[in-house]
Amino acid sequence: MTGWSVLDASFGGGLDRSARYHLSSSQDCSSGAAPPAPAMGSYAGLSQGGSEIPRAGLSNSTLRSTLGVSVEPLGEVVMAHGDPWVRGRISWFGSPDDTSLRWSDTGAITGERMRSMNSPVDASRATIDSRPQDYYYAAMRWDYHPGGRSFWRDARILLENPLTGERVVVRPIDWGPHTRTGRVIDLSPQTLTDLGVRTDDELLISFATPGTPLGPQ
Repeated sequence: MTGWSVLDASFGGGLDRSARYHLSSSQDCSSGAAPPAPAMGSYAGLSQGGSEIPRAGLSNSTLRSTLGVSVEPLGEVVMAHGDPWVRGRISWFGSPDDTSLRWSDTGAITGERMRSMNSPVDASRATIDSRPQDYYYAAMRWDYHPGGRSFWRDARILLENPLTGERVVVRPIDWGPHTRTGRVIDLSPQTLTDLGVRTDDELLISFATPGTPLGPQ
């Protein structure tokens, strides 16, 4: 340790031994790049409580009784962020805009009237946040074995746009779509908006941790 007076004297002197000095330092080793964003959402795998995210190759007793198909034909398992996800094409359903449904049609999982969901369609964020259960929902070819419909009523499904990393959590309310559509999951219009996707785009699908709040993560 030294001081300017010592340096100015070409080290010909020394510091006063009775003096007291305060030292501080800092270090910046960053390259200037922003740190990576933390992982968002609450990924919980493809299996939960004995139930599975539907995917190609899995036997499905509900699919067999409904469409006469014993094994799920769609939904590729891919790795993303070091974890397995189901990847497949998507579409939308429900809301007053869904004229393929009658006003009386209800979801097979929850019994809610599906054309009354996601209403109004172009809602404010305040409205959506006040009742997210009406705006974040899904239909997939769930296998009701072993937990029954009650398991799926309480389940949370995590979706990710693989191109942008945007994530949304939804809840099951119905069963479908038909395998002939080539799609693995149908979602609320608001979910498509928040994820920045449209019909026949592909998403990543997994379970979310039970109790995860619905909506963007």
